[in-house]
Amino acid sequence: MVVGTPGRILQHIEEGNMVYGDIAYLVLDEADTMFDRGFGPDIRKFLAPVKQRALKTNDHGFQTVLVTDTRISIWASS
Repeated sequence: MVVGTPGRILQHIEEGNMVYGDIAYLVLDEADTMFDRGFGPDIRKFLAPVKQRALKTNDHGFQTVLVTDTRISIWASS
């Protein structure tokens, strides 16, 4: 299981601290702001190889969870 912001996860992959094949569960923090802050390309950069690995016939795939601690205005009003 990998938990972190997109930039931090990409940093660990680039530094060799983890490899794409090790990722079965991916939890991305700061989901509410990651695309506004330009993390889209970073996310695509590490999700593409993870998806390719998951397409292999003997692989069980992976699961991605997006989390945030910011209340959405619709939820806050109810």
